[in-house]
Amino acid sequence: MLEHRLLSLRVYDANGMMVNARTVEGRILHDTVQGLFQNKRARYMQVHNAGSDVLIVR
Repeated sequence: MLEHRLLSLRVYDANGMMVNARTVEGRILHDTVQGLFQNKRARYMQVHNAGSDVLIVR
């Protein structure tokens, strides 16, 4: 489902502060997520449809 969408990724730390964000095509989602979680502060990510800003995954 996600590989055919333009996605907004938002990465947060343990305090809920955003530490990174990217807009990517779904086909490169896996590799992008791997890279974003190299940040030691990253605790969770929200994935939104980039066009409609609807939360898909947390």
